[in-house]
Amino acid sequence: MFKTGLIGIALASVLISPSASQQKGNHSPTWGAMFKSQVARCWKKPYGGDAAATIETAFAIKLTRDGLLVEQPVAENSPTSDYAIAYQKSALKALNDCQPYKLPIEY
Repeated sequence: MFKTGLIGIALASVLISPSASQQKGNHSPTWGAMFKSQVARCWKKPYGGDAAATIETAFAIKLTRDGLLVEQPVAENSPTSDYAIAYQKSALKALNDCQPYKLPIEY
C-alpha cells in the first residue's frame, strides 16, 4: 500500500498542495508539518537567484507504509530559469535524501 500526495516546495519551505480531487480523505493538515520538517533538514537550497523572486516547484510523490519513496518524485511544473532548475534539482535531492519519512501510519 502507498500514499499519493502532491508536494509543493516554496522558496523557504515545503507546503502541501493537494488538488481538489485529492482533498477528500486528505490528511495533509495533520502530517504536512511533519513531512515539511523532515524535508527541510535535508534540503540545501541553491545560492543565488533573485531574492525578490518567489520560486516554487511541486512534486507528486508516492510513499510506502515504511516511509520510502515508491518511485522517483515527478515534477509538476517546468522551471523557467537556471536558478529555478537548480532549485527543483535541490528539492528532488532532498526528497530522496530524507527518506524514510516518519509519518503516522494511519494516514
